[in-house]
Amino acid sequence: MKTHTNSTRLSFLCCALLLFVIFLGNAQDRTHNGFYLSMQAGPAFGYANANTNVGYGLRVSGSAYAFDLQIGGAIRENTILHGNLGIKSMGNPTIEMGGNAAKTSMDFDEVMIGAGVTQYLKHNFFVTAVVGTGNFSLYDETENTTVETNNGFSYQLKAGKEWWISSRWALGVALEYGGTRTTDTSGTYKEEWQSHRYSVRFTATRNGRSR
Repeated sequence: MKTHTNSTRLSFLCCALLLFVIFLGNAQDRTHNGFYLSMQAGPAFGYANANTNVGYGLRVSGSAYAFDLQIGGAIRENTILHGNLGIKSMGNPTIEMGGNAAKTSMDFDEVMIGAGVTQYLKHNFFVTAVVGTGNFSLYDETENTTVETNNGFSYQLKAGKEWWISSRWALGVALEYGGTRTTDTSGTYKEEWQSHRYSVRFTATRNGRSR
């Protein structure tokens, strides 16, 4: 038992030493230049609600998974201009209508397409702002039907930090807040949709250049 314990400790120390060496090898100061690719995924929370012109409101809430794809390039050192495709998908959301709430077998998605700017700060902290167009869709699994809203104004704000794992790739984590506002009409019926969504994002980014 003692020999096994010593062997386990030695293996742990070797792994820790290896990670420390890798960290030192990638700890050099880097800047962000050239082509930029960032993939960001994580859980999202919050809700979307709709005010109607017939005397009742709708509220869709629940946890979701979120994914963003950002592609662009540096317009100057550490300042990135990029396009953005964002998706938040909520499975089996709770829908509240007229004071009655029920969990459903539906999928509620929020999609945005936009453009944004990411500014990297000291120690690879970053902030991102994205604006664009977005909409909501509700897929009924039972009826196999999809209802979509019109497109409207959509936005995202993010703040996070990344750590270099190679000369070009970095992994990180960020907090994001975003939403979409749109109006949907059908004849004389009108819905005004608005979402408030919070998300934790784990990021994988390709960019960077050694000084």
